Amino acid sequence: MFLKEKKLPLNEYWIKRVIALPNEVVDIENGIVYIDGVPLEEEYTMGITASFVEGITFPYTVPDEHYFVLGDNRQHSKDSRFLGAIPKEDITAIGALKIYPFNDIGILE
Repeated sequence: MFLKEKKLPLNEYWIKRVIALPNEVVDIENGIVYIDGVPLEEEYTMGITASFVEGITFPYTVPDEHYFVLGDNRQHSKDSRFLGAIPKEDITAIGALKIYPFNDIGILE
């Protein structure tokens, strides 16, 4: 997904993966992401998902009209762990093509 966050420099866009929807509870424990208490199976990530970052605290409830996003390269990604949930109006496009993992390239549903 593509998003433009108001905290980014003018005309800068990021591509992030939507992890949680409005009113879902996100938690990160021992590098595992949980949504409403259910662990996510994330074979596409690189690195361990840290929860001890400057930004929000966990567990975190996604506000109405917001989305929780994470980058796939978790150790080097600036995402909702730092910025908080992204307002719906800041999302400018939705991805249509999956290119990773390479053995599963195709159109997103």
